[in-house]
Amino acid sequence: MRVLEEARNNNIVLHVSPAALIELALYLKSRGLSYNEISEVFEALNDSILYYTIPYYPKLTLKHLRYAAELQSKYSELTFFDSIHASIALTDKLVYYDLDTTVKKIIEYEKKR
Repeated sequence: MRVLEEARNNNIVLHVSPAALIELALYLKSRGLSYNEISEVFEALNDSILYYTIPYYPKLTLKHLRYAAELQSKYSELTFFDSIHASIALTDKLVYYDLDTTVKKIIEYEKKR
């Protein structure tokens, strides 16, 4: 919620990882939601975000996926999706907002390299 408030106050630009949307869809499907229910979740999520700000959705490219694979080979603690999130943040020089401190630490370490 803090991130949305920051975006609403024009303190940040909200970038939503394209991998996050795929990750959410797969998670919802794995929990037994129907495609109609998943569609409703995405509609509600979109409406909620738009209440605060107009988000930017970076492209997911082969460059991102190549770097994500490199990150996964270096850091076994990264999940498939976390490696993509980190790759997009690092490649596109975006600030990474998440509660996952492991990904944040890896991003900070990689920035210094």
